[in-house]
Amino acid sequence: MERDSFKKIKVVIGINDFIIGGAQKLISDLLERFDHDKFEFHVVTLMQFNNKGNFYNLIPQNIQIHKLNFKGFFDISSWKKLYYLLKELKPDMVWSHLFFSNTVFRALSIFLKYKCIINEHNTYTWKNFFQRAIDRFLAKYTYKIVAVSETVVDFTSKQENIPIEKFITIHNGIDFFGIEKQADSLDKVALRRQYGISGEAKVFVNVARLTHQKNHNLIIEAFSEFLKKDSDSYLLIVGGGGLETKLKDLTKDLKINDNVIFFGSQSNVIPYLAMSDIFISTSLIEGFGISHIEAMACGLPVLSTKTAGPDKFIREGQNGFFISYDVNNIVQTMADIFSIDSGQLKSNIKMTAKSFDISNTVKKYEDLFLEVIN
Repeated sequence: MERDSFKKIKVVIGINDFIIGGAQKLISDLLERFDHDKFEFHVVTLMQFNNKGNFYNLIPQNIQIHKLNFKGFFDISSWKKLYYLLKELKPDMVWSHLFFSNTVFRALSIFLKYKCIINEHNTYTWKNFFQRAIDRFLAKYTYKIVAVSETVVDFTSKQENIPIEKFITIHNGIDFFGIEKQADSLDKVALRRQYGISGEAKVFVNVARLTHQKNHNLIIEAFSEFLKKDSDSYLLIVGGGGLETKLKDLTKDLKINDNVIFFGSQSNVIPYLAMSDIFISTSLIEGFGISHIEAMACGLPVLSTKTAGPDKFIREGQNGFFISYDVNNIVQTMADIFSIDSGQLKSNIKMTAKSFDISNTVKKYEDLFLEVIN
């Protein structure tokens, strides 16, 4: 039976929560640009954290948001609410993100018979045997697993023993032209002046949640050593999380707290990137590195550990440098990057960022949605 060509394709987007994070930002950015004449979207969030910043305000007003409040995997009442919600919505497909959400929505698809797409946003080394077994079993009930980088495909396929044919790579995207326009409109010197930073200072920036995965301790320790070489330097840390107090204490212990500024969670990170010279990341794992690409759109070279995402788009010496987990290596690279021809470097950086413009991402997802129902 052919589908009514005038009927919108109903897509339910499921995710654990909508606190400030990469997956949440990706969804809100894509929802602004999807073809709403062709698709009807509903966002379902499974958990609520009222004491944390969120991106709900970035979801377009024409999108219905359904907020549930799961207390855990065995919250039977919430399972029932979600079951009846999905039964009422009758989605053509569910597009799910993050392990808990991916598990719940795929489990219910067995009974409700909708097709399910899930996203893998990272190289999740922390998944235990039980979680890997769940993913392997539920892969049978998954139309496609979208990985945000080629490295995530290889890692997840091997770790969870899922055939590589089940995966498709769709890179995360950024609003390159919007970011570039905003960054170019900002006065770098005036921005710095607000925080007592001179126009000549060397300013490093990191944008990430303050979690163990992002390995901020190493950035701070390396910056402490760099300050001994160049005292007119600053480190901006943009992001919130449970490690904030410990990291602030570390800067005090190292007596560098006057040169390290914590900005907490920010829905718009461009001003902080625009006032900086270098983006730095010492993450233990990544999936794509959206903040790395946003920094490049602002013209910043990137210093990063060789994680999924940066391992493909960083070209050594041309748009950034790889750093190891060694303080001395990081400090030396932090110094060396200022000796590179900044003009040619910036041209290469912008070219890399432009290749990840979100228009490409939108088309690939819309093509996948159409494929699911055909």
